Amino acid sequence: EAVRADLARAVGNDILKAPTVEEALRSMPVEFNGSTGAFRNRSAPNMTEADTDMDAIAVWVRTKAGTAHTQRLYRREANRFLLWALAYKKKQLGDITVPDVLDFQDWLAESKPGPKWPHAWRVFAGKKLSNESRKVAMNVLQGLYTFLVLGGYLTVNPFLMIKNSQAEADVQRRMGGDKLDKTVVAK
Repeated sequence: EAVRADLARAVGNDILKAPTVEEALRSMPVEFNGSTGAFRNRSAPNMTEADTDMDAIAVWVRTKAGTAHTQRLYRREANRFLLWALAYKKKQLGDITVPDVLDFQDWLAESKPGPKWPHAWRVFAGKKLSNESRKVAMNVLQGLYTFLVLGGYLTVNPFLMIKNSQAEADVQRRMGGDKLDKTVVAK
């Protein structure tokens, strides 16, 4: 309840009356819409042409080939993360750090629906997320941040700093078991 009150104070109660998460996120005031993030790239061309986090997410989703289901999944994960970042951290995409990503990962594991967000927003479908669903969420968000960095919208991807056990296992297998650790330590 305190998180909901803090968010309402920060962005205004009208945001919480929006019928969808996307409408709520699109109506954020300037200090929360993504245009002023600390890690926004201001020195390179912004190939996404996005001015706000929601614009950037929309461009990213449009680049995703595949089914409408895949695009809905990507949009849902990005919106859930942005809503969490605003509600719990009072941060835009361009303000997120590695500790924030770790906190989000913990929050996903708890699968709490949030600070009494409107039910219609469907941040969670009312059940605990499986390990697989949490991995999918983290992979989707890593992909989002990679796109935003490559597209010139952001300068950093904090998701790349989080252990991805499958990717590390693949690298170790290709390098011959524990040789990766010895190689990294030797440098």
